[in-house]
Amino acid sequence: GGEGDIFRLLIDAVVCLNFLVQLLVIQLLDDKLLERTDKVVSRDKNTVLKIFGPSYKVSAILNEAMNEARAAETGLPVAKVLEVLKLRDHWCIRREWVEGKTLADVMASDKKNLMKYLKQFVAIQCEIFSKTSERMGNLVDKLDKQISASPLPKETRYDLHMKLQGFTRGKALCHGDFNPTNVIITPNGDWRVIDWSHVRLGDPLADVARTYLLFQLEGKEELAKKYIR
Repeated sequence: GGEGDIFRLLIDAVVCLNFLVQLLVIQLLDDKLLERTDKVVSRDKNTVLKIFGPSYKVSAILNEAMNEARAAETGLPVAKVLEVLKLRDHWCIRREWVEGKTLADVMASDKKNLMKYLKQFVAIQCEIFSKTSERMGNLVDKLDKQISASPLPKETRYDLHMKLQGFTRGKALCHGDFNPTNVIITPNGDWRVIDWSHVRLGDPLADVARTYLLFQLEGKEELAKKYIR
């Protein structure tokens, strides 16, 4: 009962504290780029380290690195995975550092050319859709697993599974989290796409719908409408 709940909370607190203490190694790195509840991304000289907390399964981390490598094999300009390593009891993925600014920063600093950058953003996404990979998992299968594992009521999960059966099992490469913060514009004007942890094969419309939703959730309704047009 209550004692069991308190015990589980204490265990969770110890795990989180252990993670934070061990992340002191980040102080040795050049720059902290991103910090979330159980994940830290930091620059280490000419590379980037993505350090995972204890909630991440090793299989998921290895799969993320593999998917990014498969995306690179399509010929798309992506940040290359250099190695998967263990650093003070935490699994990490080391990638090459890409010099430049995110497309989100470029759009924010040059608003009068917003439509030009948005067209570039759409063109990049379409180029991603033009690629495929024989060894990449399908988005429909990923969604099916997520529905099964969700805390939604049984009836709701059943309805979602039924609707999912009508989805097209597309073969286009879908980034899964395509937004301007994941596009780097280099000093010479080239682009690189980063953060391929959610990449799958699927129907391009599903990826477009997710990008549209991301704009909406950020409160960028007008930008979302322009993106769809």
